[in-house]
Amino acid sequence: MKAGQVTSMLLALVLVALVSNTPCDGCEAGWFGSQCEFQCHCATEGECCGIQDGFCSSGCHPEWFGPGCQYFSMNFTAAPGSASGWLTDRDDATCNQEEGGHQTITVTLDTPIPVSRIRVVLTNAGLLSQLAISYQLESSRKPSRQENASELRSIKVDDTTMDIFYNSPDIVANLTLSGKAVKELCSLYISGGRNMALKQATEQSSLYLNWHAAHAVDGRPETSQYYPSHFEICTHTPEGEAGWWRVIFQHPVEVSRILVYNRGGDCLEGLCADRLVNFSMAVQTQTTDGINVRAYTYRDPGGPGQDVYTVIPSPRISSLVSEVRIDVGPGKDILTLCEVQVFGDCPLGTYGFGCSERCSPACMGPQQACGQLDGACDQCNPGYTGKHCDKTCPRGTHGPGCNRTCSARCAGPDNPCHHVDGSCYLGCVEDDTSFMCRSALSRHIKFERSRLSREQHSFRQKAWTTAGAAIVAVAAIAAVVIGVVVWRFQKAFKKETQSAGTNHLSNGLELGPVGDEPEAGSETLPRAEEACSEDDPQQHYHTTVPDPQDVHVYHSGCGVYANNAHILRQSNTYLIPDRKTDTYEPDFYEVKQSSASADTSDTATYSNLNRLMNMEVDQLCSVD
Repeated sequence: MKAGQVTSMLLALVLVALVSNTPCDGCEAGWFGSQCEFQCHCATEGECCGIQDGFCSSGCHPEWFGPGCQYFSMNFTAAPGSASGWLTDRDDATCNQEEGGHQTITVTLDTPIPVSRIRVVLTNAGLLSQLAISYQLESSRKPSRQENASELRSIKVDDTTMDIFYNSPDIVANLTLSGKAVKELCSLYISGGRNMALKQATEQSSLYLNWHAAHAVDGRPETSQYYPSHFEICTHTPEGEAGWWRVIFQHPVEVSRILVYNRGGDCLEGLCADRLVNFSMAVQTQTTDGINVRAYTYRDPGGPGQDVYTVIPSPRISSLVSEVRIDVGPGKDILTLCEVQVFGDCPLGTYGFGCSERCSPACMGPQQACGQLDGACDQCNPGYTGKHCDKTCPRGTHGPGCNRTCSARCAGPDNPCHHVDGSCYLGCVEDDTSFMCRSALSRHIKFERSRLSREQHSFRQKAWTTAGAAIVAVAAIAAVVIGVVVWRFQKAFKKETQSAGTNHLSNGLELGPVGDEPEAGSETLPRAEEACSEDDPQQHYHTTVPDPQDVHVYHSGCGVYANNAHILRQSNTYLIPDRKTDTYEPDFYEVKQSSASADTSDTATYSNLNRLMNMEVDQLCSVD
C-alpha cells in the first residue's frame, strides 16, 4: 500500500472519530430538545436523533415507541396458538397472515401495569372501527366490557398506525383484542409511559463528596459502579443521619409506575445494596393552596437488596403527582440511588418537557387534547389546520379539514370566505341574489351580531352590578350618618328638657317639670276618695289649646278618675304624673299626645284634651 493511501485512511479515521464526538446540533450525543432534556432511543446506539422531535433514521429501539421514541414498550406474551411470533417480534412488517386468521388475541403482560396508551399497526388503519378492546384487572377474574376502538380517543400516526388512549382504573394483567381488524393486525405496543423524572429538580438530606441528588435523574440507569467514577452517576448521603431524597416536578404529572436503581456490584462485598432494604416511598399530590398531600405510600417488605425495585401503585393514582420522596428504612442512615425513573405522562390538555405547554384551543376533543410530548392535535376544529391547529384554512377553503371550497359567488379575489362556516365576508358578486350566497352572508352577519350582543350584555351586566354595589354602599353610609345626627339631637334635647326648672307654653303660662311616661296598658293612675271642694278655685278653661305643646292639668285634692286615663290612652294621649311623691296623689298631671297630629290647627291638635274636660270637668280643679 502506498504512503499516500495510508495517510488518507488515517485522516478518514480521525475525521470519523471527530464526528462521533461532535455534539448533535448543540446537545450531547444521545440527547435532543430545546434544552437537551429528552433522551434519544434509536435502534442505532449513539445516533444523533432529530434535535426538535427525536426522530431516529434507524427507527426506535425495540423497547421504545411513539413520538420521539419516548414511550417504553411493555413486554407481553400471546396466548399459545393465537399469534406465532409475529405479534411479539417488534417488526411492523410481519402481520397476521395465518390461514383463516384470528379474530381474537389475548396477551398477558410480563409486568402488570395500569394501561393508558396502546399502539396498533394494521395493514389498513381504516379498519379501526372493527377493533374491540377489553382487559382483565390483576385484582379481578372478570374481564372488562368490550369497547370499540373507534369510540376511544385516538391519534392517526400514519396510514397503518393508530395510537389509542385507554385508561384502566387499576393494574391490568391481560389485554384482549377482537374483531375483523385483528385479521389485519401486524404489531401491538402497550405503553409503560415515559420517564417524567428525567432532569427534573431534586433534593437530598445532605451531600457526601460529589454524589449529587441530580445524579438520580441524569438518564444513566446503572447499578454497578466503582471508584473513582461512581460518584458521577449516583447519589449518596453521609453517615450519622437518616438520609432522604426527592424529585419535584415542574408541573404536576400522571404517574403509573416507579423504578429505583440500587447501587450494586461488589461495593463492600455487596453490603451497599442492603442500604436500600426496607426503604419507604411517598408519592405526593398538591392542593390548590399549594399544600402537599400524600396520595400513595410504599414500604419495601425487606429481604436481600435488589438491583432494581419496581413500584406500581394500586389502585391507580387518580390525582396528579407533584413530588416523589424516598427515605431509608428504620435504623439506617446512608441513602444511595443510582437512578429513579418515574413513568407516566402529561395531563390531558398539556404537553412538553415538564408538561408546561398548553394544547392549542383549536384542537378538537375533550380539553383540547393533543400529543403529550409534541403538542400535535388529534384533530383540528373546523376552519383550522396544521400539526398544532394554529393555522386557518388556506384562502378559498373552509370547514372540517379545510376540505370545503368557498362559493364561487363570494366577492373578492379567489372568492374568499370565512374559514369556519364559509360565509362570504366581503359580500357576494354583483347582482347575485341567490339563496346560498345570501344565507352564507346572513349567517356571518348574524354570528357577528350575536357575538357583539353577548359582549355588550356582559358589559352592561358588569356595569349595573358595580353601580348597584356603589348605591348600596352610599345609602348605608348615609343611613349611619343620619342615625348618628338624630341620636345626638335627641340626646341633647332630652338633656336640655330635663335640666330646665320650668317650661312655658307659647301663651306664657307656667308649666311644671315633665314627668315619666307610663308603660303601655298601665292603669295605675290614683283615684281620690274625696271630691273637689266648692272653695277650690275653678278657672274657666279654653276649648282649644293655642300651640301643639304639652299641657299640664292641675288639681287640689280632687281625683282624676281612671276611666278618663283609659279614654286618653285609646286616643294616643296620656295622663302622666309629673313627679313621684309619697302622697296619695301628685300635685298635677301632664296631658301629652304620644304622636303629633297631621293636622296642626288649634282645634284638631288637642281635641283629646277637650274630650277629657267636657266629660269630667267637675273632677278638674284647674287646667292650664
